[in-house]
Amino acid sequence: MPPAASIVTDAELQTAALDVPVAKIDFAVPDKESAAEEALAKRFFNQPEEHRYSGMTNADWSAKWQLFSKSIVAKAKAQGFDSSSLDACLRALNRGRNRQTMLWPARDQELFPPGTPNGKIEAFEKKAEEKFQLALKEREKNPEQWYDDSMAIVPVAAYLGRHSKGDCWIVVCKWGMASKEEALPLGHIMVWALDTKTASVVGYVTCD
Repeated sequence: MPPAASIVTDAELQTAALDVPVAKIDFAVPDKESAAEEALAKRFFNQPEEHRYSGMTNADWSAKWQLFSKSIVAKAKAQGFDSSSLDACLRALNRGRNRQTMLWPARDQELFPPGTPNGKIEAFEKKAEEKFQLALKEREKNPEQWYDDSMAIVPVAAYLGRHSKGDCWIVVCKWGMASKEEALPLGHIMVWALDTKTASVVGYVTCD
């Protein structure tokens, strides 16, 4: 695909926001997590619809999230879709700060010199594992403390699909690294599928 056109000026952003794809599609999200990832990636990665938004940058990305979210919901309403459920799903994504993008605790590591007694190594590994498991429990209890603020994320499309328990909104987002020092492109993609009734995530995939 040719390089995406620039989406930097206010006029370019307004036009791009008005162009966001919103449609009902014949697509079912598999129940199994790995199968859902594969299906979402195959259907939505490297498509002209999402590539069109690769010309955006991370500059003031939070405002862009609001701009594009409002445009997506307005477009859904204009087309007769359940815009309230779509709005709830976008709000549930919390600008990409959620369980799917949470950071993981790091395991303690140490290099032991040759000849270190096995008992000392085993004791260290046991303590490191206990600390890691405690961190996982804390992560589950207070997930907001583990949200990743290093990403700039903007929704650029919404599709009404289905999963085994009903309909779902599939929200396609562009993302890149957040930075106040330099404008970096949103060249990556994330896709969430959320149940229309509960706004719970039923599928998720991101590029590397």
